[in-house]
Amino acid sequence: MALVNREVDSGQYISAGEVVREALREWLNRRIEADAAALEKNHKGAWERNTTPEEEALILAAKREARAELLAWNKKTRK
Repeated sequence: MALVNREVDSGQYISAGEVVREALREWLNRRIEADAAALEKNHKGAWERNTTPEEEALILAAKREARAELLAWNKKTRK
């Protein structure tokens, strides 16, 4: 809390909420960069290939099921 108060008192930020939002934004950006770096590291050397017809059918079925569930949920919440 002392750090937040010091930042506000310095005049760089208008409120404590702004300090917290900026800190969260910076933390999220660091997290995204770390996650992206990990994904790139894990994918390095992986060979590219086309989706098989079986995989494509499973993907499309999962998308249809997810859309149906979302539509049902939206209809339920609108009542």
